[in-house]
Amino acid sequence: MLEQYEKLKKEYPDSLLLFKSGIFYLSFQTDAIILNKIFNYKINILTNTYKAGFPQSSLDLNLEKLEQKHINYCIIEEKCILKKQNFKHNNYSKYSIDLSLYNRINEIIEKLKNMNTNEISLVLPRIERALNGSC
Repeated sequence: MLEQYEKLKKEYPDSLLLFKSGIFYLSFQTDAIILNKIFNYKINILTNTYKAGFPQSSLDLNLEKLEQKHINYCIIEEKCILKKQNFKHNNYSKYSIDLSLYNRINEIIEKLKNMNTNEISLVLPRIERALNGSC
């Protein structure tokens, strides 16, 4: 399925790809991160591959939300595209993130989790200042 994802992603780089797998719909890599950002679905990491999914029963509600946000998507079942939505003003890039940046963010989060309170109290104000745009 991952090979098919990579192949179709080249053809539809600005669309969220949803693959039917049994009673679930799955997305990979950047698309999995988008599912996490929009729907808070858990991301599973399998040997450098990000995967997120949801049950078939949530499909209509999820598609409705993707359409409200103007995010292009393709639904793939048995290697065929069953449904495709293309918006003139697609917001896919607004929700996507480069995987290397996502990895860096997660590394920072893990480092913060492993710090003691004193270390966090020194680092956190600098992070907050940077996020607020001041030096």
